[in-house]
Amino acid sequence: MALLPAVIKRDIERISFQTYVTDALKAVAENTAVTAGFVSAGKHGMVMSRRWGDFDKPKDPEETRTPKEVVKQMLTLLRGKKHSPKG
Repeated sequence: MALLPAVIKRDIERISFQTYVTDALKAVAENTAVTAGFVSAGKHGMVMSRRWGDFDKPKDPEETRTPKEVVKQMLTLLRGKKHSPKG
């Protein structure tokens, strides 16, 4: 039990270092892509869409309903009726 604080500190330092290194490499890659944009007619973007530290966090769910279904559900909710997500 006495080693627990040392283990936690070691893990925090390891994760912090990994996040720092991957963020630095991401910044270098993106800055290189920006300066090399003349090769791709200025069409450059982010190399990675998410940070390394964010990969263990779940993504937001994508919307699968049509706009009409969203409006129908909102109107139903505003009117106070129960509505199932499937329609």
